[in-house]
Order: sequence, then structure tokens, then C-alpha cells
Amino acid sequence: MQLYADIVLPLAQPVYTFAVPGGTDVAAGQAVAVQFGARKFYTGIVWRVHDRRPDFKTVKPIQRVLYDAPLLSAQQMSLWEWIASYYMCSLGEVMRVALPALMKPSGDTEEEFSGDEFRPRTECYVSLAAELRDEGRFHEVCEKIERRAPKQYEALLELAAAGDETRIATGEVARRLLRADYAVLHALERKKYIVCTQRERSVERGESAFRLPELTAHQLTALNALREQFAAGKTTALLQGVTGSGKTEIYIHLIAEVLSRGGDVLLLVPEIALTAQLIERMERIFGSRVTPYHSKLTNRRRTETYLRLNRSDGGEFVVGVRSSVFLPLKHLQLIVVDEEHDASYKQTEPAPRYNARDCAVVTARLFGGRTLLGSATPSLETWLNARSGKYGRAVLGERYGGARPPEVLISDTLRAVKPESGDAGSPRVPCRIPAGTPFVLSCRSLSDTNGLVLISNNSAGYYHVTGTEVKCTAGEEIVDLKFAVKLAVAAGASVAIEAPQIEIGKAATGYEPYRLETAEATGEAQRLVPPGAAVNLSRGDGGTLTASCR
Repeated sequence: MQLYADIVLPLAQPVYTFAVPGGTDVAAGQAVAVQFGARKFYTGIVWRVHDRRPDFKTVKPIQRVLYDAPLLSAQQMSLWEWIASYYMCSLGEVMRVALPALMKPSGDTEEEFSGDEFRPRTECYVSLAAELRDEGRFHEVCEKIERRAPKQYEALLELAAAGDETRIATGEVARRLLRADYAVLHALERKKYIVCTQRERSVERGESAFRLPELTAHQLTALNALREQFAAGKTTALLQGVTGSGKTEIYIHLIAEVLSRGGDVLLLVPEIALTAQLIERMERIFGSRVTPYHSKLTNRRRTETYLRLNRSDGGEFVVGVRSSVFLPLKHLQLIVVDEEHDASYKQTEPAPRYNARDCAVVTARLFGGRTLLGSATPSLETWLNARSGKYGRAVLGERYGGARPPEVLISDTLRAVKPESGDAGSPRVPCRIPAGTPFVLSCRSLSDTNGLVLISNNSAGYYHVTGTEVKCTAGEEIVDLKFAVKLAVAAGASVAIEAPQIEIGKAATGYEPYRLETAEATGEAQRLVPPGAAVNLSRGDGGTLTASCR
């Protein structure tokens, strides 16, 4: 009976039907090479196999099957269908963002297509010949070559000893792990004492025992609350914790529980910079189990990661950005979405314009797993779902170690600052910031605390009084003011935010428009900091003022 396959192509097109050649076995989720149009060759994904011939005179056949196993599981195919329906795009557009570029070769000719195909890097693996696995025969051979070929003798002993410690499951040892050089191993292979096999490099798994951080009483209460909610049937929960409350430690405990059971874990983070920090921290606990996945990786590295995970038997821990939600984690039990409110989880161009947070919730449900959303400031929809009872919820209201949150002050400098001249046409005179403004109070507090005060200004406002970081310690540090508040919160510093209002004219306010220039801001900051401290301000891109004090 002639079979046909509906195939998804990486195009903004519907699925197309191709004939399955006799003797070719294809299954849903498998990658195949097909000819589309007069000359073009594409990689396609088999979506459905059936026996209904389309109403066309000619039906093109599948050229050949790619890879040794299907690239998509049934759950992944369901996710693709949900994304195509929810975000109103084609399955082909989902395929373009879901699979690494090297996994989707194309070409105008079959030769060009073959040239673009991904070929995994191979490595030489060495094992003892079958006859030498007998202990008596092994000692006989060793006595025979011990004097005549001492290097070959040492290589055999090393290979035999490696079986207890570094030999992988197949009974082979990577040649790079052996001290013997190529000539010695080649001589042993000629004598049929060893077998050398060239195949794709294996990844060694880490240990199942992890050194977990100790939790405070508040963290332990939140962790137990999440466990109870997941056990009660909640598939998604929100961990709402203030900045610095220790949400990551709770993530680590939940991740360790899943890995110890042989399940897969996906930790989504919003930025590549944050990914690098998290990976380093996770590797200190979970070692080689941690798999990074983000856009800074090469196409080859992303493709190797995808194919390795597709063959995995479980126990994988992936830390990555939004595209990681498409990885083939077949034993997925937990997805953690850190900073779930972050806008970078939403893809804007090109289609599909998906939100990785929402896709994570759907993915976990399809696999029968759990989703944990973490944030200090949850998105409105997540907060509403948690409040209505659709999601579980645990709260961390205190910072780790009893640290105090920073004090944030908002100053209306439209009324706090004005030139000392009464007429708009009068010559410009130096400005004096009134003594009661947060800028003055914050700078003077340095003499008492010898700490850090971060002052930012509203770049959309008219009165740019100052935008400085003043640090009364040795050395010099310039900080981008866009991150001033965030850095201050993390450091536990006092913060004053200069937020001038938009210029609305003298008639409405009674004040002349006035803009404090860099030189005047420098003078004001110098006057306000403790004696002996030198201040230097510079105006960067966009007119942003930064300052250092030493």
C-alpha cells in the first residue's frame, strides 16, 4: 500500500504532501529531505503519515530520511501546533525558530543540500579486544610484550585500569584520556590487542549527589508551600520574593530533587548576561550536568546540544534563554522561569511572536511536569492567575541575611531648583540646590556612613539637575545611570531619585526654565560631598551625567 506524508517546511506555507518511497520507514517528527518546486531542496518534518493520495496528477517523493531518530516527540509537536494556533502563524514559521540553523540545510541542487548537511564531530574510542577481556589471556599477553614493547605494555595496563574509573558505559575509553600516543595504539591495533572505533563524542554525566545551600526559615517555609501546592495538583506556581530574598536557593533545591529522580529540568532566564552568571553558579553545584543554550553559542554547538538532548535518557539540566523552550527534553519534569515578568521573553520579530513564559507553562502541562515562575514584581497576568487560585503562590517577604531594603526618595526639582535671577533675559548665574532636597541630604549622609549614594534623573524631564553616582571610597568607578537604582537595591544603598517634571511653562508654574549644566553640577556635587573628596562629572551619550568621587 502506497503511503503519503504531510511534511512541514521552514516556510510561511501550509503542510505539503509527499509520497513515501517503498522500503522507506518514516515516522511523525522525523526529518527528511524533499524537493520543493522545480529545483529547491529543503529539510522538512514529517507531521503525519497516511494512505490518502492527494488530488494531483504527480506527487513528488521524499528524497531520503535525515538523522537516525525523530527530532520531535509527540509533546513537542503538540507545542508547535499550540504556538501556530495561539500566535496565528504557520507551522513552518515555528520550525524556523525552533530548530538550529545547521539542522535545516537547503540548496538549489542535491549536491548543495548535501554540502550544507550537519555532520557531527567524531572521536576515536579504544577498548580491549574481546580475547583480552579474559584475565588469564590478558596476563599472558602482558608478559609477552613487557620487555620487547614496554610502551605497548604500559598502554594495555592503562586501558585495563581505566575500566574501573573512566570507562564509559560502552566499555570504551576516549583516546584523548590515554597517555599512549598514536603510534603505540596503532601497533596494538595491528596486533589485534585493542579495537579503535571512530564515533560521535559522548558526554559524561555528573554525579547524582549535590551540595545544596542551606535555607533560612523563610525560604524553607516557601519551599514547603510550593511542594504542597504541586502535590495538590497545581501545575504552575508563582514564587514572589523581594530582591535579594534568595529565590535562586529555592530553585536549586527543586532542581536537585528532579535530577535525583532522573528527570529533566529547564531553567529559563531573560538575558544572556544573566545566563552566564547563573551557569557559573549552577556549575558549582551540579557540575557537568549543566547545559547552556543561548544565542552566543555557535550554530554547531547549538546543533550538537539539540541532538545530544534528543538521545538523552534523562537527568538533563538546561540553562538558557527563550529559545530553550523548544529543546527536546523528553523527560521534562520542571521548568523554572526566572524574572518571569521580563519583556525579553516575548519575541517581536520574526513570527512566531511567542512569549517563552506562556510556552513554558503549556510545555510543562503537555509533559505532565511543573512550572515555577519567579519574580519580585510579577507580571499582571501572572499575579492575577495566582490571586484567583489558578496558580499556586509562595511569598518571600524578607531579604536574605536580614539585609535592609534601600530607602528610595522622589524629589520634585521643578519647585526645588530655580536660578537666582528673577528675569528670563538676565545673565545666567550659578544655581544653588536648596538644602532640604534629597540630593543634598543624600550626599551629606556619606560623611556619616561612608557608603554609596546613587542619584538618577529623569531624562525625559526638562530640569536635568544632576545624575551622579558618588562613592566615598578609594578608587574611581563610573556606572551607567540606567542601572543605578537596580545596583543600589542589590547593594543595600540609600538612593535619591531626582525626577524633574516636564516643562509646562512659566505661566503655569511661576518658574523660569532652567537646566543645570555639567560644570555647575560638578560644583554642586563638590560642595556637598565630605571634605577631601574629589568629584568628576562627565556627560555621556544622550546627555547622561555620570560622576565618580574619590
